[in-house]
Amino acid sequence: MVILDNVLLGPFRVLLLFLGVLFVHQIVTKQPIKTYNLDYVVKRSIFFGSVILLLIFTLIQFKMYDVFALISMFIGLLLFLYLDLGGLRNSTSQIQKKRKAFLLSFFKFMEERPNISKQLKKSKNFFVPKKINFKIVTAFLVSFACFVSRYLFLKNDLYTLSGLWIQNLEFVKQFNENKWFTPGFILLGENALINFYSKITGISEEMAVHSFGLLETFAVSLILYWILTKITKSNFLAPMMGVLFFGFFYKYLPININLLLEHNALYMAICFALPLMLFTVQPKLLAKEKRKFFILLFIIYTALGLINLFVTLIIMPIFLVLALLLVTKKNLPYVLRSLLSYVLAISLIFIVHVIACWYTETSFFSFLRENMILVDVYTYFPQLVISIDELVLVYSLLGGITILVLLPLFIKNREKWNPAMVFLLFFNAVIALKWLKWSWIDIDLYYQTLSVLIVVLIGIFFGVLAHYLKISVPKKRNLRVISIAVIFITFIFVSYFTNSFFKYDFKKTDELKTDILLVYNDLSSNYLPFSYAVVNQDYGRSISKSEHHFINYNIFTELYSKRDSIYQTIKDDEELMKKNSSNILPNSVFIFIPKNNSNSTDENFIIKKETALKIDAQINILKKRGRRVKVYFEDEFLTVYEIVNKENASKLNDLIFDL
Repeated sequence: MVILDNVLLGPFRVLLLFLGVLFVHQIVTKQPIKTYNLDYVVKRSIFFGSVILLLIFTLIQFKMYDVFALISMFIGLLLFLYLDLGGLRNSTSQIQKKRKAFLLSFFKFMEERPNISKQLKKSKNFFVPKKINFKIVTAFLVSFACFVSRYLFLKNDLYTLSGLWIQNLEFVKQFNENKWFTPGFILLGENALINFYSKITGISEEMAVHSFGLLETFAVSLILYWILTKITKSNFLAPMMGVLFFGFFYKYLPININLLLEHNALYMAICFALPLMLFTVQPKLLAKEKRKFFILLFIIYTALGLINLFVTLIIMPIFLVLALLLVTKKNLPYVLRSLLSYVLAISLIFIVHVIACWYTETSFFSFLRENMILVDVYTYFPQLVISIDELVLVYSLLGGITILVLLPLFIKNREKWNPAMVFLLFFNAVIALKWLKWSWIDIDLYYQTLSVLIVVLIGIFFGVLAHYLKISVPKKRNLRVISIAVIFITFIFVSYFTNSFFKYDFKKTDELKTDILLVYNDLSSNYLPFSYAVVNQDYGRSISKSEHHFINYNIFTELYSKRDSIYQTIKDDEELMKKNSSNILPNSVFIFIPKNNSNSTDENFIIKKETALKIDAQINILKKRGRRVKVYFEDEFLTVYEIVNKENASKLNDLIFDL
C-alpha cells in the first residue's frame, strides 16, 4: 500500500526538516512561541536560502561541495548567530557571556531537580502557543492550496523526461562533480538548490527535478501572501484573494498550463526579489541598524544574481528607481543603501563571470545574451478567456484605476500607503515593457514575471477596496475561522464553475514517463551507486550520470550474452578478473522495455518491434544458461527485468543485513 506519493516524498521531508529545525531552535533559545510569526519565518527563510546558495557556489569553486561540508559550515553560521559574534573584538566576551548563562541554567536545573511532570509542564509554555496565530496558519493553508492545485496537474504534465528536463537534470548532476560553470555560462543557482534539496531529503535527483516546481509554487505563494499583508494592511482578505487567484484562476493568468510542474528559475528569483523590494520600501522589517541592513541586502542581492539575470537586470532596477523617486525622508538612507548593495552585488557577479569568460575564451556578451534570452521556453496560453494582448490591456487598465483609487489614501497618509503606491507604479511600468521594442526583453520571461505581479495588483485592488468599504475579517476567534473558511471555499467553487481550473480539457500526458521516473527513483534510493546497470534508450544516458552504468539497446542485444559467457568463466578467478576487467558485469542489470500500448507520442519512449524481439531473445538465452532473471516492475505501460549476476550485492538493505 502506497501511503505517500513518491512525488510528495521530497516536499514532505522538507516539512519535517523545517519543523525539526524549529524544534531544536526552540530548545536552544527558549524564546516566546509567539515570536514565530509570518515575518520571522519568511525573513529567515530568505536569508538562509541566500546563504546556502552562496555557500554552495563557494564550496564548488574549491572542489569541496558535499552535504557534510555544507552542513558543517551552516552549523558554524548558526553558532555565530547564536553567540551574537557581530565583531571579532567582542567575540571572547560574548562567548563567556553565553557560557556563563548556560552554566547558571544547568546548575540551577541540577540543584532544583524537578520531576519529569513538572519539567514537561514548564516546557509546555515554550512549545504550545497560548492562542492560534491565524495569520500564519492562513498563509500556509492558502499556499498549500496553490501547491495542491499544481499537483493535480501531474497527469497532464508535458515537461517530465522532455529534452529540457534531461538538460536540467544534467545541470543538477554536475554539482556532484564540483562543477558550476557550463558552456555558455548559464546561471545555475536554481539547479544548485535542487541538488541541495535532493541531498538533504535523500530523494533521487530525478525526483528532485520532478517535484521542485511544487516547492517553488508553495514558496512563491507564501511570499506573495506575506508581501500583500504588508503593503495592503490586510492580514486576511486581500492576500487570500490575491494568492488564491494565482492558485486557481488560470484563465486569467499568462501561464503555460502544460508546464505547470516545471521548476522555474524566474519563480525562484521572484522569491528573492519580492522580499528585496519590500525591504527597500519598509526597511525596518529587515533591520533597524543601517550597517546590518546593508550587509543582509548584499547577501540576498548576490544570491539573486546567481539565479536569474532577467529579474536581476530588468525587473529590479525598475523598482529601485521608483522607490527612490517616491522615497520618504525617513527611508532615504535605507533606499540608498539598497541601491548601493544592489550595484556592488551585481558588480561582484559580473566580475566572477568576466574572469570565467576570459579563462575559457568565451564572450561576456554571449553570457549575457544566453541568460537574458531563453530559447527553451515558449509562449502558449490555450486556457486564456481572451487573447494575451487583450489580457495585458485589461490589467494595465486595472492598474491605472487602482492607482487613482489609492491616490486619496496616499495623499492623506503617505507613509502608510507608500509601499502600495510604489508596487502599483512598478506593476504599470512592467506592463509598459510589453510595448517597448527592445531585443533584450524576452517575451516568455516577461509573461512569467507578469503572472506573479498580477497577483500583487489583485491583492492591492482588494485591499484598497476593503479599506474604503470597511470590510475586514472579524476579530472574534470563531467568526474569524468561519470567515476564512467561507472565503477559501467560495474561491474554490467560483474557480470551478467559471471553468478556470478543474474543467479545462488538457492534453493528457504519457503515463509511461511517470512509471520510468518512479522506477529510476526506486533504483537510486535503494541500490548502491554503480553496483548496477540500466539497459534503456539513449535518454537514459543522462540519467545514469553519477549513479549507475548505462547500456543502450544495441550494445545489450549484440554484446551482452558474449560478455556474460566470459564473466561466468572468470568470476571465480581474481587474476583473470583483473586481466579482463572490461568483461566484468554489474551485480544487477535492469532492462527497461516500454509497452507500445501507451499514449506516447515521443519516439524516445517507443521501442521498435524488432528491438523488443531481440531483447526478448537475449533474456531467453540468459534464462537457458541458468541466469536469474526476474520481473522487477510491470504494469500496462512498462516492464522492467532484473538480471542478477551476484546475489545480495547491489541492494542497500541486502548489503546491510548481510554484514
